[in-house]
Amino acid sequence: MTINNSTLLKKCRSKNKSLTPQRLDILMALDETDHPLTAYDLKDQLHRNAINLNISTIYRVLDFWIKIGAIHKIESNNTYLICRDDHDNHLHVLQHCVTCDSVSETCELSNQFRIPKIKSFLVEPSQVIELKGQCSSCASDRRS
Repeated sequence: MTINNSTLLKKCRSKNKSLTPQRLDILMALDETDHPLTAYDLKDQLHRNAINLNISTIYRVLDFWIKIGAIHKIESNNTYLICRDDHDNHLHVLQHCVTCDSVSETCELSNQFRIPKIKSFLVEPSQVIELKGQCSSCASDRRS
């Protein structure tokens, strides 16, 4: 699924933010790949596309997109990927294959987890739950 620029623009406007060229470049670079990238991998990918941004700019933009809800950060390996699910009423659940390093997000799992509404503890809106295991392809290869 490719990023929709009008959706991004709406997300930015809803937070009173602008869609700058750097923000769009970084998001498009993440959208070009099917696996999570570190900030340095992203810097290299941008460089291959003749876009030169310093690493602090990349981290600032990544933080921006996390707050907007357009990308996820996988804390366990400090990588980033596009959010393919346009929702904000539940926690995002990512299935991370430890064999091939693929990551998928499904509403089926995400809908099982609701953000708790407790006065004594507020959950970050960009919260991600990461489940580690094996995707069906790697699990079937192991059984063969």
